[in-house]
Amino acid sequence: MLGSHSELAHALALSLALTVVARFVRTVSYERRVRTLRASEIGRASHLLAQAFVADPFLGYLLPGARRRQLAFPPFFRSAIHHQVELGTVWVCEQDGRMVGVSAWFPPDSAPPGTLTRLRTAANTAMIRGLFPRASGRLLNTFAGFDAHHPAVPHWYLSFIGVDPDAQGCG
Repeated sequence: MLGSHSELAHALALSLALTVVARFVRTVSYERRVRTLRASEIGRASHLLAQAFVADPFLGYLLPGARRRQLAFPPFFRSAIHHQVELGTVWVCEQDGRMVGVSAWFPPDSAPPGTLTRLRTAANTAMIRGLFPRASGRLLNTFAGFDAHHPAVPHWYLSFIGVDPDAQGCG
C-alpha cells in the first residue's frame, strides 16, 4: 500500500508513462508481410508508386510539374507493371494489412507480354500521351531507352521500388 502523497504521485506517473509507452509501441510495431501483387491490385499499386515518385527529381525532370505527375504517374506505372504482374514478379509489402511498398522486377529471360497485357499497356501509354502530348515523349522515350543498356548476361532487373510516403522512414 502506498503510504504518502509522493509515493502515490510516483506510482501514478509510472502508470501513465507505461501506458504512453505501451500505446507508442503498438503504433510503431507493425506486422509486415511480403507477397506477390494480384492483378486486381494493379490500380492501387500504381497509385502507391505514383505517390512515392511524385517528388522524385529525376522523374520531375522528365515530366515537370507536380500536378502533371499526379495525373500522369498512375497510368505510367500501370503500363510499366502490367507485364511484371503477368510474370508474377511484382511484390508488395503490407503493413497491418495496408499496402505500403511495391517492387517490380523483370526476371532473367522473361517471356514477352501477352496480348491483353500489350493492349493494357498501349491504353495507359495513350492516356499519358493524350494528357501530355509534348512532355510525355521525354518520359516514355527515356524509359524505353534503358533497355539498350542492360547487361548481355541474364540478370534480374528492378524496374521500380517505391514506399508510401506515410510509411517511409519506418524501417
